[in-house]
Amino acid sequence: MILYARAYRGLQIILIMPVISDTISVMKTWYLYVLKCSDNTLYTGITNDLPRRVKQHNEGTASRYTRGRVPVKIVHHERCRNRSSALKKEYRMKSLSRQEKEEYIKSRTQDS
Repeated sequence: MILYARAYRGLQIILIMPVISDTISVMKTWYLYVLKCSDNTLYTGITNDLPRRVKQHNEGTASRYTRGRVPVKIVHHERCRNRSSALKKEYRMKSLSRQEKEEYIKSRTQDS
């Protein structure tokens, strides 16, 4: 809740409002995703709307890297607790070699 107080023409106005932006960010589900590009390279990213983001990649409006490598195909995605954990997973994934990424994806696919 936000408590907002302001004086207006000699009157003190106090508003109590729910914090909508915090509520919305808590409700969003974040995803780590890995795409296979048309040139067989892998691209890793995060989003809170997976279908929209893949569509953007295929339209060439999501990132410079994938713009010239369309069409892309999603090869892996996983749900994250929040944006912070998604960013941390993305950082770790991007630090892996291609072989390590493929092994990780294969191991996660077999677990499902």
